[in-house]
Amino acid sequence: MLTLALDTSSPESSLAVFDDTSIIASAKHHSHKLQTGFFKVMDDVFHEHQLSPREIKKVIMGIGPGSFTGVRVGVSLAKTLSQLTNAILIPIRSYYLAMDCFEPNAYYIPAIPSTRTECYAALFKIAVDGKIHTINEVDDGGPIRIIYWLNHIDDKLPIHIYGEASWMFSDIDFPTDKKIILHASLETMPDAIRAFNLLKLFPEIIVPIDPLIARPLYVRPSPAELQRIEGQRGDK
Repeated sequence: MLTLALDTSSPESSLAVFDDTSIIASAKHHSHKLQTGFFKVMDDVFHEHQLSPREIKKVIMGIGPGSFTGVRVGVSLAKTLSQLTNAILIPIRSYYLAMDCFEPNAYYIPAIPSTRTECYAALFKIAVDGKIHTINEVDDGGPIRIIYWLNHIDDKLPIHIYGEASWMFSDIDFPTDKKIILHASLETMPDAIRAFNLLKLFPEIIVPIDPLIARPLYVRPSPAELQRIEGQRGDK
């Protein structure tokens, strides 16, 4: 039984195909022409590994937050595949796909840019029993909101800050009484390949839904996207 994971929330879209035991194929695509380029990348992966869409029994889609256009394209593609192949559709927050470390008894803050100065962010805690708990999420506010979270964490557990927006915090004075691990690298952008481990580690976040009601998580158009949308409205 094959699973296809997709995430198009960041400038570098990604996909992965895996079964219960191993990752069969993966690919990334970095382009402004997401609608055509990403479809070709996926088609190339299927041809190279002699896969058929009919073999896909689960479709995991990153629902953002992130790029307004990107997330819409990814969700539409995942819904179409699910409906055509009768595959189970599983939405997952792109926050999870930005983390590559899941140490128990620690906090995690994945951050994804929304503008040049702000970001989407979430605060998770992985308990001693290995279960992940969402403590807070924001779709605005940038580093200031995250510093507020840090100042209100009472215990001394490690706090990992992950994601494409981690560079936003590199010049900030973090609380000195906290053990903060900053993962500031483009490698921490959401990546569909991480869904392979997520399925095994955190079954509680895997909740299938009806493709007809699938929606992106809150996403906000960039200024350029807003300008284009308004221009399209004006042409009508």
